[in-house]
Amino acid sequence: MSLPAQSPLYRLAGSLVSGVVGISLVVVWASTIGGHVWGLPGAFELQLAAFLLFVLLSLPAVPRSAWFLMAMCGATALAAFLLREDWLVLMGLGLSRAAFLATLFAALSMLREAARHSAAVHQCGEMLVSRPPGQRYAALSGGGSLFCVILNFGAMNLLGAMVKATNTLEKAGGDERVRSIREKRMILALLRSFSASIMLSPLSVGFALILSAFPQLGWQLLLPMGFAFALVFLALGWLFDRLTMPAPPPGSVASSAHGWSAALPLLGIVAGIIAAAILVEILLETSLVLGVMVAVPLFGCGWIFVQTPALGLIERAARTGRRVRHFLLADLSRSQVEVLIVSSAGFMGVVLAALLPLAELRELVSESAASPYLILAGLFVTVLLLGQAGFNPIVSVTVLSALFPIPEALGLHPLALAMALLTSWALAAGSSYAIAAVLILARLTGKNASTIGRDWNGPFTVMAGILLLGLVLGLQMILGVPTG
Repeated sequence: MSLPAQSPLYRLAGSLVSGVVGISLVVVWASTIGGHVWGLPGAFELQLAAFLLFVLLSLPAVPRSAWFLMAMCGATALAAFLLREDWLVLMGLGLSRAAFLATLFAALSMLREAARHSAAVHQCGEMLVSRPPGQRYAALSGGGSLFCVILNFGAMNLLGAMVKATNTLEKAGGDERVRSIREKRMILALLRSFSASIMLSPLSVGFALILSAFPQLGWQLLLPMGFAFALVFLALGWLFDRLTMPAPPPGSVASSAHGWSAALPLLGIVAGIIAAAILVEILLETSLVLGVMVAVPLFGCGWIFVQTPALGLIERAARTGRRVRHFLLADLSRSQVEVLIVSSAGFMGVVLAALLPLAELRELVSESAASPYLILAGLFVTVLLLGQAGFNPIVSVTVLSALFPIPEALGLHPLALAMALLTSWALAAGSSYAIAAVLILARLTGKNASTIGRDWNGPFTVMAGILLLGLVLGLQMILGVPTG
């Protein structure tokens, strides 16, 4: 017997499930930190138990569009059971990676909660979408990257909704063609800002997986190089927009009351988050990824605390506590689907990497005497094409990075290999019909995801792919193979 959707018992059951989902993610976060940083006994067993509880409670909420990924996870698990004697160990490794990614996403969700009521965030967003046509693309693509550092693809929801609200037929002078062109330009700017953030953000899943796959490559090398590649990517996007879009009609003016200075607080927040993560990394003598997992929730709590300066310290502390408690017991469960999808992709990547004959493939590549440049180009194109086929880059990058655990053995510089995987991931994220950013913008605009990812952004993706691959190959040429 099912309960009516509006009955008190139904609402109470929903609240209880949301609370348990939130608590399970908190336990996953705490046990992950405790196990990796302090080596606490039983931490990983607790991590897996809490994560499995989270999965069990989240499965009913998975949308139909994501069940293909769930089915693929089940198929890889079944294949491991049938083909590997150590299948139970392999399941533990896959679930541990999945829980690790769930921890990262749960930590980043705290920033979304803090940003939700931040005047600095909303003022900056209004400023970006309300720039004059000649500045709007650059503002949205560059400024949107800052939003993506904090909100990940949640920035697409926030800025996409602002674009929809400001880009009205009235503001286009009643001309539907002008309104449509403005919508396309702004949506593409947002999409490319998300792609750029994958290259430049130390808070992204891409950075976490690349640094985990190549521990010999520190963030001190990857972060500056990713930032440089992202700048080139954004500059190419601006040039492509200028060359392919019609000139704006005369008389277009900005409608925002906020100037460029509205971006400074957000820039300071992003710098503060990264600095806090680096500080935690140094103090705890751990990795930057774990530094992010520890620092981000603490930074988010501090950000909430300072949002009501009119209140006294005790009142602010009490208000912060109420918001954090409500976030953990109610709001955190709203991220359960995206957390489950990302962690499922991580699980599948680990299991597939273990099932494939990687040693034989590695030997085959070695015996073929393929040049490092050909290997890098092949990896780059593979990630990008698999993205077009609907494969999440988390899966493809996990498998391909496992194929080359020691890049130097094949003449590859680890930084060049990392940038090949990271940049192709970024391009796939902006052009695949199955990636969250494209799906969110498609829902907001009422367009088909393939229309936005392939038809609108496809030609730019090809051009950017050629340029970025050229930069990767040039990087390999300059760096050569590390010695010693």
